[in-house]
Amino acid sequence: MPAGFQSMIASSKYGLRFIDLYFDEQLPVTNADVIHYRYRSEPVADSIVASHLNVVVDLSLDPAALLAGMAKPTRYDIRRAEKEGSFSFHAFTGESLPVGRFVRFFNAFADAKGIERVSQRALSVLADRQLLALTCICNADGSELIWHAYLSTPARVRLLHSASLRVHLAEAGQGQILARANRYHHWRDALLFRERSVSVLDLAGVCEDSSNSTALKGIRHFKIGFGGEIVRMFDCARALSARGRTALWLKYQLLPGMYSQWRPAAEVAREAAGKLHNLRQSSNDGSSRSSPHASNHKSAGAGAA
Repeated sequence: MPAGFQSMIASSKYGLRFIDLYFDEQLPVTNADVIHYRYRSEPVADSIVASHLNVVVDLSLDPAALLAGMAKPTRYDIRRAEKEGSFSFHAFTGESLPVGRFVRFFNAFADAKGIERVSQRALSVLADRQLLALTCICNADGSELIWHAYLSTPARVRLLHSASLRVHLAEAGQGQILARANRYHHWRDALLFRERSVSVLDLAGVCEDSSNSTALKGIRHFKIGFGGEIVRMFDCARALSARGRTALWLKYQLLPGMYSQWRPAAEVAREAAGKLHNLRQSSNDGSSRSSPHASNHKSAGAGAA
């Protein structure tokens, strides 16, 4: 984070004081009861942790390199959209964001898809701190096709919500047009944030390799198409007071569905280290099988580290 920048958000509920910190921002001096660390690169000690896979894109690359690193279908849709010029891109950052307009669009989408609605209050809190960016793609007639909402900091942005008219357009056989608009939308987002010197575009979560969900695998395939890297990130909750420890324990015990993925940081760290070891071992075994001269390469110091 740039020097002097803070994404910290303070709140209170049931007499408890909460702090939300984003990405790897350091904790300032505080008298909070509970700290929520969102989207961390490593687990926070003495916390409970939920891990998830994310796709991140390096925006330090120039546009030509970004495009070259994308999957062929993604590049094709972007170039076709640019050539046809049938979509218009609109970005809203800083102050006076159309939060209500986004919420109405997203919640109509959520109701049609049977997913959770978005909270206008939560987005407004981010907007008040200038931590929210909204972007929209419109059709040639000006009708809204897709909206994206981002958690936005000077160095990194993360996709929070995405909504489209897919449910309605698919019925009219317009699914391919909307898929093209969606890829073009992400491309224009990347260019927007790159121009603002943002270094990392986080396209948010994807499913684990072991997932059996066709829909989730489709989302993973779509996001990977932008040439990003899959990384594991962590959400952590840490108590700083006796009241905070009691509150976290109660949440963990009374809301098992919401907190089923949360575990102690030490346990998560051990598991992550084990997965990394297995991944490296698998890579080494694969290298040995793929080359009859692998042992010679290793003895010469050219093997996998």
